[in-house]
Amino acid sequence: MTITDIVTDPSLRLALETSAQAQEQALKLLDFVSSQPPTDSPSHDFQIQVSKQQKLLLTYLAQLRGLHRDAHVNARETKAVTAEARQEVDKLHLQLQNLYYEQRHLQAEIAACESYDHKYTQLPLIPVEAFLAQFPEHAKLDENELMLARIEHEFTDRQILENQRQELLKKKMALQAGNKQRKDDLANLDKDLEKFIDAANPILKTFVSPKWPKLSDQSIWRPIRSLAAAAAPVCPEDRTQRIYAILFDTALAILTPAWLALQQWRVE
Repeated sequence: MTITDIVTDPSLRLALETSAQAQEQALKLLDFVSSQPPTDSPSHDFQIQVSKQQKLLLTYLAQLRGLHRDAHVNARETKAVTAEARQEVDKLHLQLQNLYYEQRHLQAEIAACESYDHKYTQLPLIPVEAFLAQFPEHAKLDENELMLARIEHEFTDRQILENQRQELLKKKMALQAGNKQRKDDLANLDKDLEKFIDAANPILKTFVSPKWPKLSDQSIWRPIRSLAAAAAPVCPEDRTQRIYAILFDTALAILTPAWLALQQWRVE
């Protein structure tokens, strides 16, 4: 392979041809000078021939110098263009590497999402067949939309159940408060009965009779306690009236024998 086969640029080929011509002219000049016998004073024709060949050689050298300068300029321009192209290639290569990295990252994220143990998979949702039987308008939905509809249905049902639980809890608290109030009322009633009994003791002692039962006998208080216990389930607005009625009946049961004894004593 010759140099002409390697170099394909026209300007470089022209420089090679000019270089070859300059070389050939220099060899001709040397041959011409060496062919003349050495003398002290060369002839005028010899000097003219040497001058012509020197001028021709200088012409070739000037052309070669110009072509060499152009080759250097073209080389600089080519290097600049090559550097720009290399930068563009490096930029594209970097973008390609970034795309590869992003692709691997997205693939890893997709794999993580596909293998993630989602909470909705643990929800006690109703079966798909039962859901579609209950809501046939969702039969044409895809898998994701159907799952969203089932989750929304479960959320709605749980909200309804939570509201019912809150209402039942309020009722429970109200019943507990009512029971506590009734217990307090019964405790106060026991105290009031004890005070009433203590206040009735002087009257009973005045009209005492051996035939009357003693106050320590629980049989006379058992009906009263039954009446007091019967007042417990009464609604709050009627509780006070019922307690007063029980107290009145108790007073009547205690004072009636005393009043009858007083009437009998007056007759005698």
